[in-house]
Amino acid sequence: MPSRFALLDFLRLDTRGYQAWTLRLVAGLCWLVCLVGIGRWAELNETDQLRQEALRDLQVQSLSLRSIAERYKHIPYISALQQDVEAFLLSDDDKTLASQVDLYLQDVNRRAGAEVLYLMNMDGICVAASNWHLGIAGSYKNGVYHYLQHFQQALQRGWGVDYATVSNHGQPGLFYASPVFTGTTKIGVMAVKVRLTDIENSWAAASSPLFLLDKSGIVILAADSAHLYQTTRALNPDQLAELQYKRGQYGREPDGTPKVFKPLAWTPEPAISAGYVVARMSFRNNEGRYLVVQEQLPDYDWTLVATKDLFPAFLARWTAMAIAALLSTVVLLVVFLWRQRGLRLASLHHHQQELEGRVSQRTRDLAQANVLLKAMKDSLPVGIRIMNEDGELTDLNAKVCEITGYSADELLRQRPPYAYWHPEEIDKHSRDLQSALEGNATAVGQEQRFRHKSGLDIHVLIYTAPLMYGGKRHGYVSSMVDITRQKHIEDKQRLQEEAMLSTAALASMGELVFSLTHELGSPFLSISSAIEVAKRHLELRDLDALKTSLHQIGQQSQRAREIMQRIRNRVPKHEAGFHACDVNAIVANVLGLLKGEFRRQKAKSQTQLQTGSLKVMADDVLLEQVLLNLIMNALQCMQHTPSKDRVVVVETGTLGQEVFIRVADRGPGIPPSVASQLFNLFYTTKTNGLGVGLNFCKTTIETHSGRLEFANREIGGAEFTIYLPLPAK
Repeated sequence: MPSRFALLDFLRLDTRGYQAWTLRLVAGLCWLVCLVGIGRWAELNETDQLRQEALRDLQVQSLSLRSIAERYKHIPYISALQQDVEAFLLSDDDKTLASQVDLYLQDVNRRAGAEVLYLMNMDGICVAASNWHLGIAGSYKNGVYHYLQHFQQALQRGWGVDYATVSNHGQPGLFYASPVFTGTTKIGVMAVKVRLTDIENSWAAASSPLFLLDKSGIVILAADSAHLYQTTRALNPDQLAELQYKRGQYGREPDGTPKVFKPLAWTPEPAISAGYVVARMSFRNNEGRYLVVQEQLPDYDWTLVATKDLFPAFLARWTAMAIAALLSTVVLLVVFLWRQRGLRLASLHHHQQELEGRVSQRTRDLAQANVLLKAMKDSLPVGIRIMNEDGELTDLNAKVCEITGYSADELLRQRPPYAYWHPEEIDKHSRDLQSALEGNATAVGQEQRFRHKSGLDIHVLIYTAPLMYGGKRHGYVSSMVDITRQKHIEDKQRLQEEAMLSTAALASMGELVFSLTHELGSPFLSISSAIEVAKRHLELRDLDALKTSLHQIGQQSQRAREIMQRIRNRVPKHEAGFHACDVNAIVANVLGLLKGEFRRQKAKSQTQLQTGSLKVMADDVLLEQVLLNLIMNALQCMQHTPSKDRVVVVETGTLGQEVFIRVADRGPGIPPSVASQLFNLFYTTKTNGLGVGLNFCKTTIETHSGRLEFANREIGGAEFTIYLPLPAK
């Protein structure tokens, strides 16, 4: 009879079996190498996913910083166009004009939402400020700021920007500056300070370190306040001298001594792959290893740095190794159990009686486990439903009843349509359920709108998967997550953001209209007066006087043209950067950015993209903005369309020597009375519209040597088509 210690006999070193032992040793080493390789692969895969997440975070934060910059950078220039500002700088400290300019800056700053708007003369002395009423201690007025970078840049290159802490006010902020002109002569500088409070609050909730570095590598914004004003590289004597000349650009120590820039406590390590750096650092008093990526912001001499904690990659490596070790151990155990088959057959009779006793015990344990399983199911924070192949509800937990308001007795054995289905979306619910019952159920979450028993609408996320056991499908299991409160919060935030953006745009438009009216009023009044005089001279047949009046009319017309040209030259223009762009990639980027908007408006997107690479010479940023405007217009015009028909179709392809991008909707279409004025500047059919979107789209496409056309669809709705020339071969 085989020994009961066969496993020990199998592993025991046999001095007579040297070759067999060597083979086992080699196999063991190979097993260890495979484990390490599997762990390494899992770590690399998880690290690459973390890198992609870090790059997405970098893109989001970069867009946030740039949006704030674009919102406030033109305020100094526009504010400097006010007539009293020029008159005050040219006067000899006129007290009346000083008071008027203070009040004007205070009003503009209040409407813009900046921290302070102030005016400096050519010596860098603040002569007017929006916070004039705060007195000497709190106001910028009478301060000397000629040493600050934004003041110097405004005089040298026509605009200035920097991030600094004004020494007598303590709080850091982003400064924009623009020169004030009389004719073509600079007579002062207008500047605005903006606090990055929204970004600071957002970063404070970040789970990994975020940094914003200036050109010297000094941390000027961080998710962890302990990292502020630390340096990522050593400062040379020239950089330290420049900071001291600026009187402490980032403030001083609490005792009044110059700011000490300590090195950032991070230790770079060799990266696993190219494209990022691995560093060990402390974040909120917790030491860890982080993946580091960065992006240059050349317009501001900044560097944006995003990180991701590498602990998930570490965990993935050891988890993969543990699973591989477990599987290999199972294989070895199978081999070992096969060898023990003879022993088990011999002892089967002995174990039969013992097995019967265990079956009785297991039956009792199973009954207890069923009670525990039901308690666990009812304790879950999500609703669980089980359906058979016909869609009949065979089981559910207490959370489903809590979400829908119906009792288990009301729902069990119920067939579609279920009591909590929304009356307006029964067809959609039926299609989704039928798709699942036909074997197309997936584990991807699907947002649904249900009707609570009380009559209120509820929003849920549904996850459905086949219920498999024994190698066969026995129905479906579906989870239900209540997201009603989250949807209400998202809608409220969206409405607030849209209202703020609309108010800011209307205020800026009002400033421009006021400036044009003021500048052109005088020439037009002179022309009108000269025409009346010319009429009288014509009646009196005084030809010499008539010629003089006509000459005056010509002079005033020339003056009006010069004013318009001067205003046009002062408006900063976007310099398009044309390069080869993939049209399909641009469409994918824009649809990705608008994914949340599609979900909010209960709309869907469909793409019909030409396969392969579809290249054009274009500025990808401007082209993305045009496409975003067209898709947003399509969504807005379908607000009164039934939700099942809210579909935006984006199509790309070639037609002759042109590439086209077509955006089609299922809205009401474009009436003939509107079609002729659709691209006119300031023409709009929206309640809160400005009438600049489609004009911007058409102008932008024409700068790309293309054209923008529209037409009504036969099935209802409208389509806008962008045509761009193919690159020259």
